[in-house]
Amino acid sequence: MTDLNTVFITGIPVLGSLLGALLGYVASIRTNNKSNKHALEIEKMRLEHETTMKEKERNRALLEELCSLVYGVQADIILPFIDNTSNTGLAVIASEKTLIGLESLLLCITEI
Repeated sequence: MTDLNTVFITGIPVLGSLLGALLGYVASIRTNNKSNKHALEIEKMRLEHETTMKEKERNRALLEELCSLVYGVQADIILPFIDNTSNTGLAVIASEKTLIGLESLLLCITEI
């Protein structure tokens, strides 16, 4: 009977230690999986942010070009009325080139 008690007394701490090690191992695997999922979510958010920033930069560049073309058209239209010594034929040709550039830019913007 004392041998059985000794086995139980020494077996309980050994089994407790093994169970604790097993639970620790399972918990570390679970924590690692959560960490990996979190890292993937962060990477996905970073890629979405980069894509959004590239799109914003492209839109900003298109708007800047549109503004410069509109300013050019406005200057081409107003310039002949302000300066009587300018050659209006050249102003019309420059205005047509600016309008062609404006039309192509508007086509790019509508594709967005």
